[in-house]
Amino acid sequence: MNICKQHLFRRARILALLLAGSVALAGCGAARHSGGTPVAFVQGSAISRAALAHWTTIERAGKQGPSIRAGAEERALAFLITAKWIEGEAAAQGVRASASEAQATYERLTHGPAGATFAANLRQAGMDRTDELLQLRLERLAAGLRAKGGTGRRLAAFVAAYRRHWRARTSCRPGYVVPECRESPAAASSRR
Repeated sequence: MNICKQHLFRRARILALLLAGSVALAGCGAARHSGGTPVAFVQGSAISRAALAHWTTIERAGKQGPSIRAGAEERALAFLITAKWIEGEAAAQGVRASASEAQATYERLTHGPAGATFAANLRQAGMDRTDELLQLRLERLAAGLRAKGGTGRRLAAFVAAYRRHWRARTSCRPGYVVPECRESPAAASSRR
């Protein structure tokens, strides 16, 4: 499998783990993409329209066909929300992933035999070093949470509880509602 396919496969696996319940992302470039009106909130922490646009572009770059690209914004928002969940749950559970660990992995990827191809594929997907470092760190957090959760039914119960806990603390603006959140209480009450 070439480095591009490996990278895209890893991104798809992270998102699948997050959405299916095994935990994985957060923040997702929030510091660089903090401008604009928030589209969602996770326990008071905003996800900006700029961050959503950035990750929607990345999501579209990795997909082919108009029907797949059509759901890119929803997938990007689900990714951003779940990322915040992962960071929140990792903090609550005492799971840590250092920036230096992510940096060391990034250095191995970029300076390895397929480093030039890896870097070109990141650029082609609209990603930069910061985006990749975030994903690497989130992968480590997700692995730590999965390890804390146990196996089999115990892991399934841990994941279900974690999703209920964080979904109750997540709200989205009208037009941005995805399964990971509920509509903003203020918006819902204004229509009554």
